[in-house]
Amino acid sequence: MKSVFEYCESNILVIPQALHGMQDVEPLLLDDNVGFFYKCLQDDLLDIEFYSNFPCLVYIEKGQETLTNSDNQTLVLKENSAIFLP
Repeated sequence: MKSVFEYCESNILVIPQALHGMQDVEPLLLDDNVGFFYKCLQDDLLDIEFYSNFPCLVYIEKGQETLTNSDNQTLVLKENSAIFLP
């Protein structure tokens, strides 16, 4: 079973499908096209391309996450913040 980091070294991350079965992602609730996942990363994910097939709510419990969109605009999410990705 691969971690998110190992998977992303050679793949585009498609959310939520790619999250299933990764060792550092725990599904908390799954029902048809709805899912809640807990992701605890051990490695920084830099230059990872991803897209989501479904609306996605990202909540940063600890640490931070930097997102860059297709227009090269950067958003830094800090601890206890959230963003909705349509």
